[in-house]
Amino acid sequence: SGNVDIVNTGFSTDVARSGIQSLKIVENPVSGTPQVYIGWVTGVSEGDVITASAWIYSTTTNVATTNPRGRLWMHYSAPDDINAYDTFAVNTNEAYAGTVDWMQFTQTITVAADKEAVVIAARIYSNAAPDNVIYVDDLRIEAPAGAIVTLANGTMVPEPATMVIMTVGGLLVFKKKR
Repeated sequence: SGNVDIVNTGFSTDVARSGIQSLKIVENPVSGTPQVYIGWVTGVSEGDVITASAWIYSTTTNVATTNPRGRLWMHYSAPDDINAYDTFAVNTNEAYAGTVDWMQFTQTITVAADKEAVVIAARIYSNAAPDNVIYVDDLRIEAPAGAIVTLANGTMVPEPATMVIMTVGGLLVFKKKR
């Protein structure tokens, strides 16, 4: 959503933390706070805990004042439509990720009352090119037993086993809490 350059955003071999590729996110034109949905957890209920972690890479030298920066963010959606925005979740980590190297970023939420689906997004904050690119790799999503996790490429992680899936340049690890 937002000003994501859909032509140049996608799997890339430019930079990878592990494996041979990562998810490259390009903002163009620069405006607002674009985000790419990288995971969707459905079948959740009040009190369930969802944790997502990923490694984010940018070329910024000072994440406090310089772009590009990135972070993971979560919000709620309708249980049958990832694009039906509900409200922001209470995100526990509001720090920005991004240095001239890979930085791990983790976000955990406790599902609020009357919510059934959580969207995991990678957000980008940038300036004009070339400071409008970040990379995301090694995504890990933890969800409760019974939840269904759908990845950005449409893959649904089967229940109830712990799965290891090759994607986004390295291992994407999905772990269900038992």
